Amino acid sequence: MFMDDYLKQMESAVRRSKGKNQDCSEVFEWFEKYVLPSKLDVSIDHLELCSLLSNGGDARDKHITLLMNAGLLTRQLIDPNMYWFSIPSIGPILKGLTQVCTTWLFYSFVPISWC
Repeated sequence: MFMDDYLKQMESAVRRSKGKNQDCSEVFEWFEKYVLPSKLDVSIDHLELCSLLSNGGDARDKHITLLMNAGLLTRQLIDPNMYWFSIPSIGPILKGLTQVCTTWLFYSFVPISWC
């Protein structure tokens, strides 16, 4: 996925989140302006995330929760102080790909003699 595609997905997630009348929507601007350009890795530490978000304003846990609810961050299960960058609304796409792969694997290993 390219950065332009990711930003379009992010804009869509921001519109959905703002539609819920949530406070702190400025965190999306901070995330795009300060976090994304400076972090090219797939994950980010809690302290580093807070530090980068603080460049835009007073970053709090409720801001990070808002980013997680929008689908932009996912907490790592192994280390709760780390977050994965995630793609909003990727679940249905991954489910479809999994079904296609499963079907393909089934038909590629079925013996021809059953026909």
